[in-house]
Amino acid sequence: MIARKGWFGPASSFLMQCGLFTLSWDRFAAIEAGSFNVKLPIILFVFSLVLTVIDLWTAGTLPGRKQSLIAAVWVTVGIFIVTGLLAVEPAVSMLQAVTVLLGAVTPLLAVYLNIRLFGQIDRALTFFIRGGYVAAAFGLYQLAAFYLNLPQFIEYRAMAGGFGRISSFNYESGYFSYFIVLVIAAVVARQRLRNRPVGYLSFAFFAAVLILANSRATLIMAPLLLLFLFFGQPRTQKRFRLWPFAAVAVLAATLFVAVFPDRVARTVQRAASIFDPHEAASNSPRLEMISRAWTLAQDHFLTGIGPGNFYTYLKVSAPQIAAGQSSNSLVVNDAWLQALLDGGVFLLAAQVVVAILALALFRKKNPPVTRALMAGWIAVFIVSSIGNSYFWDLKLWAVLGLVLGIVSLHQAGRLTGQDGR
Repeated sequence: MIARKGWFGPASSFLMQCGLFTLSWDRFAAIEAGSFNVKLPIILFVFSLVLTVIDLWTAGTLPGRKQSLIAAVWVTVGIFIVTGLLAVEPAVSMLQAVTVLLGAVTPLLAVYLNIRLFGQIDRALTFFIRGGYVAAAFGLYQLAAFYLNLPQFIEYRAMAGGFGRISSFNYESGYFSYFIVLVIAAVVARQRLRNRPVGYLSFAFFAAVLILANSRATLIMAPLLLLFLFFGQPRTQKRFRLWPFAAVAVLAATLFVAVFPDRVARTVQRAASIFDPHEAASNSPRLEMISRAWTLAQDHFLTGIGPGNFYTYLKVSAPQIAAGQSSNSLVVNDAWLQALLDGGVFLLAAQVVVAILALALFRKKNPPVTRALMAGWIAVFIVSSIGNSYFWDLKLWAVLGLVLGIVSLHQAGRLTGQDGR
């Protein structure tokens, strides 16, 4: 790696770290461009990637082997573009392709290449975690302001089960909960990098915020996260214990029943509604959208209808659904059906390959720090891919870039617990 002095290191690394710090800023410090939203972290990653490429040209070589996942991503993007050119409205598809390149591929490459060149893993994780603290703190204020009728600054008045919800800088509670799960995984990953036991105080803080976010997705993601953290932990370090969290969960449930006895039945009903196809607020509209998408996908099975063109078709077949939507906001809310609809079996197969290669990063031969990060990544990916069209989300791809960079350093024998600190 190139040795650089100073806390911030090269400018490209600092910009990348700032991108990780602002990773959840969907609705804060963003630039509105029509129906599109240019986020600050994307701008930071773009500049970081440009400077990193210049650094690469200067350095000449990179430590570690090339990752097959990167090649698979480029193939997938290529299919995305080709099938888009065959669409009824190819211009709309090309806008979606630009969105994927800027919002997913650029963060992936910016983080991956910069970590692979300069290291500074501890700093990258620290920036990400501190961004999590800022988002969580603002989210707690947002929730308090909801109950006290104070200005929220970023308005979010949604309720579920009789309680307020937290979106913080994200669009809604579900996306915020995805982000917090990734932050919790990063907290564990940094401790494994430093070869220290997990700090339960930080873990408990983010877990409490995750619960207060009041998203049904947490009911599935939290157990998955704990499960993957437990089975992905190294044998040489102090064991990650599940029982303290189980005890705290039982205590919290007991206090909830004692303080809010009238809300218990409503909360249980809300949890059970995850599997209720007739639930009107979320499930029923999603299932109707999936049904319409599946019908379209069957008629265009080979190459799909093109990215962003779902809106074009629904404007004719279901104008009541398309009303108030746009080509980039109207989605299927299922990543796999979305791929089949956008690019047919070719795009679906390519995304499956990318997912398999990403899941393989959890294997034991990779360093403990990456297995901790992948525990959060997998938990979010499993839930979001079947509940949202979340495949190309900024947060998932930035974290994946971090994992790939660390794996490359490990393969080159350049990964240590003091790396970049």
